[in-house]
Amino acid sequence: MRLSVILPCRNAAATLEEQLGALARQQRPPFEVVAVDNGSTDRTPALLQGYRDRMPSLRVVEAGPPHSAAHARNRGVAAATGEAFAFCDADDEVHPGWAGAMADALARHDVVASRVDDSRLNAGRAGAIWDSSNDPTPGFVVFLGFLPAASGCGFGFTRRAWDAIGPFDESFQRLEDIDYSWRAHFAGFPIHYAHDAVVYYRYRASLGGTWRQCVAEGRYEARLYEKYRSRGMAWRPLRQAAGDWGRLVRSLPALRRPDGRALWIKCAGSATGHVAGSIRHRVLAL
Repeated sequence: MRLSVILPCRNAAATLEEQLGALARQQRPPFEVVAVDNGSTDRTPALLQGYRDRMPSLRVVEAGPPHSAAHARNRGVAAATGEAFAFCDADDEVHPGWAGAMADALARHDVVASRVDDSRLNAGRAGAIWDSSNDPTPGFVVFLGFLPAASGCGFGFTRRAWDAIGPFDESFQRLEDIDYSWRAHFAGFPIHYAHDAVVYYRYRASLGGTWRQCVAEGRYEARLYEKYRSRGMAWRPLRQAAGDWGRLVRSLPALRRPDGRALWIKCAGSATGHVAGSIRHRVLAL
């Protein structure tokens, strides 16, 4: 199985070397690594060029606007020459056996999700904000109560599946991996869990970054509802959303405590995103 690993990058200098180092240490190196620079303005391009001697299989591809993971992933697949594609992110770190395990799984299955470990890279504040677990979990869950979905931090599929499903939907600035998973389902490609393909996932450690992530994901959860409600996706009752807003108001005193502040920001960010997404996409997804 000729595996192309696709690595989208945008202003990732703070963490990129860790992921490049992890890819360079793969026990069974992939056929190629396609790093897609999506318009970085920091040291990302220099770091990528610096690794080309250490990783002969590394190819660097430029991807201009729009600045999104969906666009970078599509550009990477267009440039790749492998029989299957495995995606990882510039702010995470793959296990030394990840590429080999993904190649083995994709030799038998068309769509594959990695196992996600969110404890190793999230000690301290990030772990407290996101309540990271010591138990690695499958890289896919039943998302929003609708269908299983794989995380883009360790997603993979064959060229056969790509040809049938098509490119990532670039109207999604976030959650493009969820949308792609659901499109795969409706195209007849179920997700297979690759237990031995481990990805060490990194959360945002700042409260500001957490707020922005939760707002953005809330907006695109509403976008998912707008797109898939005709296929049977349901949204929670309005009274449940009203109850959540009431609890947010009543828990305002928790902002005085660091742990309470983080939880409040996550919940309020998601709720705010749902409101913004409902307005933008003309649905009731609160």
